[in-house]
Amino acid sequence: KTPSCTIYNTNETEQIKELAFQPVEDLEFSKDTFNICSVGKIISVKAFDRLARIHKRLTEDKIPCHFYIFGVGEQQKEIEEWLVSNSLQDKYFHYQNK
Repeated sequence: KTPSCTIYNTNETEQIKELAFQPVEDLEFSKDTFNICSVGKIISVKAFDRLARIHKRLTEDKIPCHFYIFGVGEQQKEIEEWLVSNSLQDKYFHYQNK
C-alpha cells in the first residue's frame, strides 16, 4: 500500500480573511468603468492571457474597462509585454503583496 497524505492549499487563509475587511485606499474604481479583477499566481494554467485578450475585445467594442491582477508569477512579463504591444497598458494594473 502506498502511503498518502493530504496537502492543503498553502494560502494564508486567516490573513486573507483579515485583509478582506480592511479598506482599500490605493484603488479608486469608477462607476462608469467595468473593472475586471483577478487574483492568483500568474501562470499559464490560470489563463491570465485569456483575460488579457478579453480585455482587448472589450476595449475594441468601446466598453470602458480596467483590468487588475493581484498576484505574481512567471507569465507576468509575457502578459505585460502583450498588453504594451496592444496599447492596453494604461488600463492594466498589477498589484503584488509587498
